[in-house]
Amino acid sequence: MVIIDDPDREFIASDFLSLELLPKPTFNKKEDAVAFYTEYLLAVSDLVKITPEVTSEALTLACNFGLGPIDALHFQAAINADVSEFFTSEKRSRAFFNINNLSITVTSLTN
Repeated sequence: MVIIDDPDREFIASDFLSLELLPKPTFNKKEDAVAFYTEYLLAVSDLVKITPEVTSEALTLACNFGLGPIDALHFQAAINADVSEFFTSEKRSRAFFNINNLSITVTSLTN
């Protein structure tokens, strides 16, 4: 099953996701990656805005779990949006796998 094409899924993202996904493949002229990320971002039905409140909550989350700043913002946005599943391509050794109130699935989004 291809996750991004699953009609039963609704994708929610923080408004910082494009900043994390697009710069490196764009700079390195990885057209396939840019096309895939752009397709994914177009499939997002709701962008959670990073407000001062979300940033404050993300700071607490980062301090409690040892998260980096962008990861903390993404996870706090997911928590605030009450998502049922969080997708990442990161390794299971990352600190955010210790967050208990999110189901985290490791995938490339294409398998």
